[in-house]
Amino acid sequence: MIYLDNAATTKVFDEVIREVSTSLVFDYFNPSSLYVPATQVKRKMDEARENIAHALGAKPSEIIFTSGATEANNWAINCGLKVKKGNVVSSYGEHPSSHETLLALKNQGTEVRFSPLKKDGTVEEDNFLSLIDENTSLVSLIHRSNETGAINDIVSLSKKAKQINPRLVFHSDGVQAFLKLGTNLRNSSVDLYSISAHKIGGIKGVGVLFKNEKLNIRPLILGGGQEKNLRSGTENVTGILAFSSAVKAFQKHYDKRKIAEISQYISNTLYSNIDEIKINSPLHSDILSISFHGKKSEIIQRLLAEKGILIGTGSACASRLKYNRVLEAMGVCKQCIEGSIRISLGSLTTMDEARQLVNALTEIIND
Repeated sequence: MIYLDNAATTKVFDEVIREVSTSLVFDYFNPSSLYVPATQVKRKMDEARENIAHALGAKPSEIIFTSGATEANNWAINCGLKVKKGNVVSSYGEHPSSHETLLALKNQGTEVRFSPLKKDGTVEEDNFLSLIDENTSLVSLIHRSNETGAINDIVSLSKKAKQINPRLVFHSDGVQAFLKLGTNLRNSSVDLYSISAHKIGGIKGVGVLFKNEKLNIRPLILGGGQEKNLRSGTENVTGILAFSSAVKAFQKHYDKRKIAEISQYISNTLYSNIDEIKINSPLHSDILSISFHGKKSEIIQRLLAEKGILIGTGSACASRLKYNRVLEAMGVCKQCIEGSIRISLGSLTTMDEARQLVNALTEIIND
C-alpha cells in the first residue's frame, strides 16, 4: 500500500508507539493526585508541555492541551469573540472546523466578514485588512491551507491587523504549518494558535491551543481546574506524552528537501504526461491539489485505490461534500473542481512511491 493522504492523518511514528505503550503501563496515575507516582507523571506532562512550547517559540504556560485542533479552533473562535457586538474577520480558505464555527456565529447574529482568496490560495491581503475596523473583535486566518498548502504570512498580517485595531484577538489554525514552516509565535502578534498531534505522526485525540499569556479567555470546561482552570477534566496523559514524542520524531525524520524533490517530480512529470491538468498548490509543497479537467475525483481516487495507492479528494473533514469551497474561492472552474484530488506527502514517502503514483495516474487519466 502507498499512503499519500498525510494531510488527513499520518502514520504514527515507531517512537510514539513505544511512548504510548510505556505510558499506558507505567503512567496511569492521575497527575492531580499528590503521591509520588502521580507527581512523577505530572513532571512528565510538564516536560511535554515545555517541548511543544519550544517548538512553537512559546512559553509552557501558554500551552493548553485539548482533544484536537477542531476543539481548539471552536474554542478560540467562540471565546476569542470577546465583544458580542463586534465583527469577526476571516477568509474563504479556512478549515471546516473554523468555517462552520464562524457560520454558526453568523447565524446567531454576529457580523462575520469573509475575505476572498487569490488564485494561489492565499488571502487577498488588501481586502482582508480593509475588512478590519475599530469594531473588529476577532480575526481568524488559517496559517497554511489544508486543501492546497498555500501559506498566509500570519506574522505580517497579525501585526498589520493590530495596527488597525490593537484590541482585536488574532487566531490562526496552524495544523498544516506546525513544524514545517519554523513557526515562532514569540515574534508575532498571534494570540491563539491551534495544532494537532495526528498530523505529525502522533495519535488522534490530542491537540493544543496556544494562548498568549496576556490574553484572557473564557474557560471551555468547568470542573477540577486543570489546564489553568480553562479546560477541566483529567488530562489525556498518554496522548500528551505521545504528542511530545511525535514532535521530536517529526523533527528527526521530516526531510523538507526530500519532500520538495518528490513534490517537484510529481508536478513536472504529470504536466509532461497529461493534458488539461492544473496544479493548485505552491511549488515544492507537500500538499498537492491537482485538477484534471472533465474527470471525476471519486473515480480517480477509487481507481488509484484499486492499485494500492491512497490519496484524498480534499479535506477529510469535508469529504462528503460535492464541491470544494476553497478551490471555488480561488477561481478554479467547476469542471476542474470536480476532477480535483489531493496528494499529501509525509516523512515516510519515497521517490519510488511517487513514480508509481505518476505512472498510475497517467494511465488512469489518459485511458
